Amino acid sequence: MAGGVYNKAEWRRAALPLLLALTALVLALSAYGPAQANNRVVQLFDHACVLAADRVLTAEEAAARASDFRCDPQLADLDAEAVWLSVTPPAGAFADEPLRLEGDIAPFAQLTVVSYFADGSSERRIFSPAEIAAHWTAGTRYSVDVSPDGKVLTGLLVGVDRPWSRGAASMFELMTTERAIREKTDRSIMFAIYCGIAFIPVFYSLSFFVAMRQRFMLLHAAMTASFVLYTFTSSNLVFSWFPDLSLSTRINFTYGTLAVGVGIAGFFTLAFLEKGLIGRRLTRAVQACSLLLFANAAFIVVLGDTLPFLSRNIYHAAYLPIILVYLVVVATALRRGTRAVWFLVGGWSLTAIFAMERIFRGLDLYILPAEADFSLYFGLGMEAVVTALGVADRMMIVRRERDRAREERRMLARLADTDGLTSLANRRAFDDALAERPKGALAILDLDRFKAVNDTLGHHVGDDVLRTVGSVLHAAESNHRGLRAFRLGGEEFALLIPARNGAEARLIVESLRQAIPTAIMAAIPALGPGITASAGIAMIGAEDRVGAYAAADTALYEAKHRGRDRTAFAGEAVPASTLGASA
Repeated sequence: MAGGVYNKAEWRRAALPLLLALTALVLALSAYGPAQANNRVVQLFDHACVLAADRVLTAEEAAARASDFRCDPQLADLDAEAVWLSVTPPAGAFADEPLRLEGDIAPFAQLTVVSYFADGSSERRIFSPAEIAAHWTAGTRYSVDVSPDGKVLTGLLVGVDRPWSRGAASMFELMTTERAIREKTDRSIMFAIYCGIAFIPVFYSLSFFVAMRQRFMLLHAAMTASFVLYTFTSSNLVFSWFPDLSLSTRINFTYGTLAVGVGIAGFFTLAFLEKGLIGRRLTRAVQACSLLLFANAAFIVVLGDTLPFLSRNIYHAAYLPIILVYLVVVATALRRGTRAVWFLVGGWSLTAIFAMERIFRGLDLYILPAEADFSLYFGLGMEAVVTALGVADRMMIVRRERDRAREERRMLARLADTDGLTSLANRRAFDDALAERPKGALAILDLDRFKAVNDTLGHHVGDDVLRTVGSVLHAAESNHRGLRAFRLGGEEFALLIPARNGAEARLIVESLRQAIPTAIMAAIPALGPGITASAGIAMIGAEDRVGAYAAADTALYEAKHRGRDRTAFAGEAVPASTLGASA
């Protein structure tokens, strides 16, 4: 749908919660900053000599191979069984205060940290993956003490066994314990707020789906929920809920939820855009790329631990096809001038850029600080909110189209049930009304000597007569609550009267029967007197619909037989003098 009729107040009500969520999301991410009171951080890799070994080494073995350490870390091959860093912190970087070592929480077999102090002592600590998980800090990191007693640190020897990625050995930071604690608190709050805000579009789209049953609304909720779960796990908040979770399970679940979310995004795009907009071949390409990402999620879960470097590279490379196809989809939709695509452009453009950067980094083409991942969180959050605005936009269009279609159906139903000449309900509507087994009375009313009008004055005068009768019966529907009038065909009409007894029904029918000649003479003076009406009445409370109609029709025949211009009641012999003058 390239357009639609919008109620501005409705649009504001739909969009305001999402716009507030987007504003809060931006503030939550931009408000974070490492503790400004103490910004001292040492990137260990920039000051390290590196040993990449083809087998796991103990700390003593690594120290004994001091000559094998390469002091140009950028040339080190980090795709090894074990990577050791020998670091001398810059002079004057820290005073005699407790320090912590932070690193990337990507899986590895074991972390060994040997701290050397100015008093000549040293301390060695060995951390298993489970212990590393217990030392998590918010934002894909862990944090361990290296000088807990505030001793002056003069050197570090850090070893990582069987790292899952280059980042596990290259993203170490040395900082004060005070800063590390402050960072964990700030980031935990920030990510908790982020996840809470990002869940707003989930509930928003689910509520739309419950009301409208449109598939793209359910897909949007599933996609956004996957991105929230990705943030929840990748930011390490998951450890606050599941402290016994292993590092490999955490990373595999993180990668899996992201792949599933982006895969669902492909199907969401197809359901969100107008049907047939992008063509069958491009549709199949989007479906294939989305299914590839579902397979990618299963692949990383099954083989992530077995082939860490290879599976990680394959995982990140699997995102490239859907990004390229997405660009083609957007270009095609923009060329065809659809409104919906602008929500995809607004939601996915920054995300696609951040995702490409993350893919290249995931392929170990380069290394950036852990904070670089925040851009992807921001992109995914903005995508969820902006596309939710698109869902709201489409929801209003769908609702208006549905209302318009419903009104058209009602109009067609009215036309199908309405007599075109008199605007009364027709024979079809009469049959439907009888099928509902109404209570009260049924009257059949017929114009006397109407054929003579058509034969002598023409059908156009006859039509005027019928229209006048229709006006009289329309007025009766307004004056008598529950009364319904029908034109059965020709000059024959029917009345369903909610009368409590025969006397009440006879009174209403008589008043209408006598009003008809008066109205005809007023509307068509040239016709003069002569058009009267006869009626037959039957109570239908105890009769079936066929029996009631037959009884009323028989009573009408009796009224005609007695001389016309009168009312007859089914099963009752009424003297002619009480029913009207003879025609």
